[in-house]
Amino acid sequence: MRHAEREEHFHVDHMGSAADLVTATGARVLAGAADAPAVSGTAPEPPPVLSAAEAPLLEQVRSGMAEAGTPPLKHVRVDVELRDGDVLDGWPEPAHVLHVPGHTPGSTALHLPAAGVLFTGDLIGTGPDGGRVVLGPFNVDREAAVASFRRLAALPGVDTLCVPHGIPVRTGAASALAAATPETDWL
Repeated sequence: MRHAEREEHFHVDHMGSAADLVTATGARVLAGAADAPAVSGTAPEPPPVLSAAEAPLLEQVRSGMAEAGTPPLKHVRVDVELRDGDVLDGWPEPAHVLHVPGHTPGSTALHLPAAGVLFTGDLIGTGPDGGRVVLGPFNVDREAAVASFRRLAALPGVDTLCVPHGIPVRTGAASALAAATPETDWL
């Protein structure tokens, strides 16, 4: 039987339960190669470089997590370090790994070209109505994040955009990506 896989980067909202899931299910942990040391706890997490608009949002997120009693982050061993050009089998079609640094040094996106589906990771989010595509906040390198955003926006045939924060774009994702202005988001 094949174990479940969980793709991670080192922020608590994405890897906070990874260690418990590994214990409960035997899942394998996949992470961008440059994020693997922070996920496993062998290197410190680089802090985000915050814009004036992001600072109060991050404080609100941290406050909410403290009020909710979010437990401390548990680091977990990374089983597979993902690199640009890797292909993940076992999906309905091969999932192509794209290294899209900026949100974190090892941020990755997964592209299923035949289906026209793109999983963006935290690099990209959507507004409350799901129609506006934006650069995700809390990036460690804003310039790299914008360049990575533009790389994803240039992918051919993307119709569906799956984002971890916001509402998925179910049709017309290429147009939404083309209309986006990541250079001015969060300023």
